[in-house]
Amino acid sequence: MNQEKSECHYPGCKENLLASSKKGHCIFHAEREEKDTREFNEALENYVNQIKAKDLDYNFRNFIFVGHTNFRSLFNLTVSKDIDFGEAEFYGNVNFAGVKFKKNFLCREAEFHGDCFFIGAKFYGETYFERTGFHGKTWFMTAKFHEAVYFMRTRFYRDARFEGAEFRGRAFISPEFMKEKVFFTRATLENISLTPLNLDKDWTAPL
Repeated sequence: MNQEKSECHYPGCKENLLASSKKGHCIFHAEREEKDTREFNEALENYVNQIKAKDLDYNFRNFIFVGHTNFRSLFNLTVSKDIDFGEAEFYGNVNFAGVKFKKNFLCREAEFHGDCFFIGAKFYGETYFERTGFHGKTWFMTAKFHEAVYFMRTRFYRDARFEGAEFRGRAFISPEFMKEKVFFTRATLENISLTPLNLDKDWTAPL
């Protein structure tokens, strides 16, 4: 990997500097055009393995992901620690299908530029997608949210599908920024809080 020994300039990051980064960042915080997809995926796998070995929380804050990312494979279907994707950017499809998140899932102000798969994922802690943008198609079919989930000011620019999803905790959803349809057919909504919306335009209501 094309890196020097000095550390990334991103606050709190101890990763090695990527030589091609103009702002002095590591391979995770460098701009997408500054890094190679294959090298990034190798570094990401090593990073995840180090977190598992040290029993740490997962910190992906401000990471810039390139290429398709298969978290289902990286996490081996279970995440036992808090996970933070705050302000991360994803350039490529992202797969979380079937992953069990045992603790809190934090994904505030992230941007998903490709398609995103949460089919059958299970969220056992609190879940935050506040002010996050989903620019591709998004699938949450049959996902289960056991604690509070926050979709406040979340932006879905294409179809978002929640068919068969279960919201067991309180759900906070504000659809005023949504550009396309959001489908909740056969979803279980036990305690949902909505800001004003136009049902005729914005949503397909659960049956």
